[in-house]
Amino acid sequence: MFETVKYLIGSTGASGFGSKSTGEDVTAAAPELGSITAIITGATSGIGAETARVLAMRGARLVLPARSLKAAEETRARITGEFPGAEIIVLPLDLSSLSSVRCFVFRFLALNLPLNLLINNAGKFSYEHAVSEDGVEMTFATNYLGHFLLTKLLLNKMAETARETGIEGRIVNVSSSIHGWFFGDCLGYLDLMTRKKAPYDATRAYALSKLANVLHTRELTQRLEQMDGNVTANCVHPGIVRTRLTRDREGLVTDLAFFLASKLLKTIPQVSAPAQLSHVVAAATTCYVATHPRLEGVSGKYFADCNEVSPSSSASSPHEAARLWHASEAMTAPRPDRTWFGPEPPLSSDKPHDEILLLSYYVPLSFARAYWPVGASTSFYHFKVQTLRVTKLCKTNDIVTVNGKFPGPVIYAQEDDRVIVRVTNQTPHNITIHWHGVRQRLSCWADGPSYITQCPIQAGRSYTYEFTLVQQKGTLLWHAHVSWLRATVHGAIVVYPKTGVPYPFPHPYEEHSLVFAEYWHKDVLQLEEDVMSSGGGAPPADAYLINGSPGPLYNCSATDVYEIPVVPGKTYLLRLVSASLNTEHFFAIADHRMTIVEADGEYTKPLTVESLMIAPGQTINVLVQADQPIDTYDMALAPFMSAHNVPFQNTPAVAHFRYSGAGPAAPSRPAEFPAFNDSLTVDFALNNLRSLNDTGVPLVVDANLLFTIGLTVEQCHSSHPNASCQGPNGGVLAAVMNNIAFVEPMVSLLQAYYDNMNGYYTEDFPGVPLKNYDFVDGAPNDTQSLNGTRVKVLEFGSRVQLVLQNTGTVGTENHPVHLHGHSFHVVGHGTGNYNPMTAKLNLVDPPYMNTIGVPAGGWAAIRFVADNPGVWFVHCHLEVHASWGLAMAFVVKDGNGTMESLPHPPADLPRC
Repeated sequence: MFETVKYLIGSTGASGFGSKSTGEDVTAAAPELGSITAIITGATSGIGAETARVLAMRGARLVLPARSLKAAEETRARITGEFPGAEIIVLPLDLSSLSSVRCFVFRFLALNLPLNLLINNAGKFSYEHAVSEDGVEMTFATNYLGHFLLTKLLLNKMAETARETGIEGRIVNVSSSIHGWFFGDCLGYLDLMTRKKAPYDATRAYALSKLANVLHTRELTQRLEQMDGNVTANCVHPGIVRTRLTRDREGLVTDLAFFLASKLLKTIPQVSAPAQLSHVVAAATTCYVATHPRLEGVSGKYFADCNEVSPSSSASSPHEAARLWHASEAMTAPRPDRTWFGPEPPLSSDKPHDEILLLSYYVPLSFARAYWPVGASTSFYHFKVQTLRVTKLCKTNDIVTVNGKFPGPVIYAQEDDRVIVRVTNQTPHNITIHWHGVRQRLSCWADGPSYITQCPIQAGRSYTYEFTLVQQKGTLLWHAHVSWLRATVHGAIVVYPKTGVPYPFPHPYEEHSLVFAEYWHKDVLQLEEDVMSSGGGAPPADAYLINGSPGPLYNCSATDVYEIPVVPGKTYLLRLVSASLNTEHFFAIADHRMTIVEADGEYTKPLTVESLMIAPGQTINVLVQADQPIDTYDMALAPFMSAHNVPFQNTPAVAHFRYSGAGPAAPSRPAEFPAFNDSLTVDFALNNLRSLNDTGVPLVVDANLLFTIGLTVEQCHSSHPNASCQGPNGGVLAAVMNNIAFVEPMVSLLQAYYDNMNGYYTEDFPGVPLKNYDFVDGAPNDTQSLNGTRVKVLEFGSRVQLVLQNTGTVGTENHPVHLHGHSFHVVGHGTGNYNPMTAKLNLVDPPYMNTIGVPAGGWAAIRFVADNPGVWFVHCHLEVHASWGLAMAFVVKDGNGTMESLPHPPADLPRC
């Protein structure tokens, strides 16, 4: 009772501080923090924001990880507005994603900064049951497991900093007295809760996560003592505070409870004015434990109101602390070859998904063989394909998305990592996912194109994709590869270099991914059906999108604008990803030049441009320096249309490149573009793009192929020609390679090839055109094209040159052609017909790509080594052209031994 009274009246304890002390009070005695670097999670509001403000006031350099970069930028702006000299770095981090944690650590270590303080403050209260992409209950994943991995990955850096500077490193885990509300078996309850085998109790789940924070601190202290690294770890209870954890659940009971508590206990007003924030007291204990000299050498303790107190009996068990640590290492381990609790899950995908125990941590036997490429670590994701209701351009529609995000979640990994993605189809439509640009070394079964390497994942079913990013880094993309669902089912893949390997250019201040797309009000499945049944072309998109937003030039979109806040003088890396369906685009930033440093996931020699063209399926990384006057500048996406008489959307999508200090009401500066059909801008990049590194271009060729590509018009045989024959001259539009329109088979080509199933395809795709003529200027009106499911067989290890020749049967246009399972060297390109006697080829430093825009009325020559056994799709990445038949497939035969042979199909491979 006496202690309670002391607390209520704000009496100080042995430390000289109490429940009424502020962060500024407790840090007044701290030494100048100008040499200190601190990472603070959850610093965009509440306790974390006040902690960041106080430490910045004392001179510390801050690193603020955040899921919402916009919120973090607002926090930075508030603090630097009060303390103009404050140095604050913002980096992306989603603590519920172990892959995101690893990527944050990579980004931080690449900055070559010291690390003195790690304040694990972020918290989440999930009112409804949810499971993270790693298969862990969401509250536990965010509040504890993400912090556990973050701390583990940063320990060496903290010990190194302490050793080099002589300044003690400190880790502060923010818990809560609510941790004492949990009794029982921690891991057992987590297992039941994650699998929904017990009723979900949000408060108990939160209490468990906070108990885990205290147990983590206890065991971490023991391990730090063994390291002898001059780093301490302590845990704090900040007090009863009203933050975003409770604000989003406001109601009569909650409001009444906090009204009464506010008369006695500490609260945090969620405001932006620095004058009000200076009175916040809830961050005092965190600031005290992080900075006060009295606590030098103190470790493994639990603090409340700036004084050491005792945690609950459950939190004092060394056995439970060690047990939790062991389970946490298993849950965050880079090897997914064991479950961290419970029995091994069944192989069959016919089981309901809630009966499969954390499949993210389980490796199907077909993928566990010794010869399978093994990565340095493993990234796990769970993609739930589901419908989402969105309102854009004044209308509300249902679209298909992954995890309710548009664009979908980013896949993060490092070079040579293994990636495992569990895809669960919660829609009534078929789905597959293609990992565009991933070379799928010995993992053809995971490539994803429907009826090529797999049958679709049907409604209510799941499939686990597994692949290793062998010698791959950079920006790639993933997207649906069935029907036209790529329009809304897509996202970026970001593959960082190995730890300790820098970029081959100055490290940017920040990185941002920009995903480009097209948007239709009409359901895209119905859109495809209407186009294919009409015999004519596709209608233009209703809008273009940048990260899901059309920008202010479209109706009802004045606030639907993506924005990148920038700091003057800093350099930014923009990862440009085109998931567009049927349109190629120009991209430009008003008054800024861009330096291309990567294309299709491969480094290039720097190439500076005013604008660039990016085709569907291509990815381009550019560096942009914020070297212009403070203002807001448009980042805009406009159409490039090389074809004649094809309708297209002419309104650009606009995002904002907003300088810190720019007025929010001032109009943005518009971007300038080339003419919509300006091929010279396109040719400039293609002519000057060069690979940075030696990519091993084949100098000798074993297979010399020439494929003509283009559109054609088939005769109308419909009894309703007005509805079904809307192509030129009353015909039906088709698209061909070597005059053959590809016909999608009824089963997976890869399965048919592996099982020697007859009747589903033939191996007679011609290596050269069956007829020779002036392909560009003298193409006949009727080429008498053929239909069929034909493949071209390549011997393992054969060195292939493939010339892609544009044809002019229905007019010429740029065709972005994508090769699955391989990257290729773009050794040459030109206008007119390819002539091997006069063509100039670059065999020294050609760009190494996976999608090449074959010039309108011209040709492109590529070279690759067929060293990956399986069936690999080749197709135009304009979706309407692929649907018309502009595609074929290579079969790469097995070589010698298991490392050159197609593996057995996985047990959960979907069936047709």
